[in-house]
Order: sequence, then C-alpha cells, then structure tokens
Amino acid sequence: MLFRLRNWVFSLLRLLSTAFVLPPSPSSSSSPFSATAFTFTELSASTADVHFLLHRYRHLEDKMANQDDTHDASGSRNNVEKEIKRGLTVMKSIIRARDKGEKFEVHWSAEDQLIEPNGSMLASYIGSLVRQHIPITCDNWRSPELKVGKEKIWSEIQRSFHIDESRQKYCIQLAGKRLRGFR
Repeated sequence: MLFRLRNWVFSLLRLLSTAFVLPPSPSSSSSPFSATAFTFTELSASTADVHFLLHRYRHLEDKMANQDDTHDASGSRNNVEKEIKRGLTVMKSIIRARDKGEKFEVHWSAEDQLIEPNGSMLASYIGSLVRQHIPITCDNWRSPELKVGKEKIWSEIQRSFHIDESRQKYCIQLAGKRLRGFR
C-alpha cells in the first residue's frame, strides 16, 4: 500500500510541476503555454496545495513505517523515532546492597525449593550471573571448561545471599536451567 501511495504522490507531483511552469516570454509564441498565463496568486495557492500534499504524504509514510517491522540494509529500523530498548538485567538492587555489606536471607521449603521472601530474587540473580559469566556458545553444561564460570557464579551468590554450602548443588543446577532458558 505504501508503494502505491508513493507512486500516486509522485505522479501527482510530476503532473503539478508540468502544469505550473511559467509561460515563456511573449517574444517566443511557439510554446504550448503561450496562451496560458498564471497569476502569482494562482501559482502560490497551488504551491501551498503541493506542500500540503507532501506533508500529508510524509505523515502517512511515517505512520505506515511505524506499523511495519521492516529493516533497512544496515539492520536498523527505518522508523523516524528512536526505538527504546529494555537493556541488560543486572539486578542493581542486589549489587547495591552487596556493596553496602548487606546480604539477603533465603528460605527453603520442606521440599528444598526456594520460597519467598527473596526466593525469586535469588533465581533471577542466578540468571543474570549466568548471562555474565557463561558464554552462550557452550554446548554442554557439564564441560570442565565452565568450572571457572560456575565457581564465579557460586562466589557471587555467597557474597549477596546468606546461603549454606549444602545448597551449592541446587544453585548450580538452577544456573544450568537458566542457561538453557537463555539459549
């Protein structure tokens, strides 16, 4: 639809530009426009109409471009306004509390599951740590190359939460699940 609208506007502009050519001087009467004379008011009124049509066309083009999800060759969106992006989740509240020396309490259910308060916060924080320390290209969570990353994740968890050493296996397994979810 945008293509048809663009073609229509450009053909209208071509038609208007040929219709509003000022006549040549009276000495050369071989021009087809010699009998037609435009006054300044007619010319300025038609120019205003052309400007209105151009403005309306640009408005419609912008509106339709905002509805499309098309991208140009560089990969960026062709919208006029800048797209607002969400950004990286880094759990700033946990990092700020850790810098102040505070640690969050974590509670466990009888079935060894995280419960509130702070259970979902720990799970989200583990997900952000996995995105920071484990490459997305790793194929196997059990590979020995990831041992350093897993140790970093566990040390960061211990720096921010009151958690027993006996819960390390649970947290590392949860980190593996978060990595699968991230990939």
